[in-house]
Amino acid sequence: MGEYIGLKQIAERLKCSVPTVRKMHATEGLLLYRQPLARIHPERNGFARRSWAWMTTDELIHTWLVARCVADRQFIPPGAARRRTPAVSAEAPGGR
Repeated sequence: MGEYIGLKQIAERLKCSVPTVRKMHATEGLLLYRQPLARIHPERNGFARRSWAWMTTDELIHTWLVARCVADRQFIPPGAARRRTPAVSAEAPGGR
């Protein structure tokens, strides 16, 4: 099981950019969660650094992809697959 901590690692796993990962999380329901980091960052120049990062796993990515496939499948009209395959008559030579 692979764990991906941080948007940069997640983007590398999905082979896209960090802004695309943010967009997929916001609009397409990419499964991410906040993971507390083991180290605490002190303040620098008056700004506190985050002590968490976005995280996902291979299982969550797979679940998200399956859910996308199910959602896309609902938009296929009934009988669409039959219209894409050519009709073969029973009398034609070399038929199936």
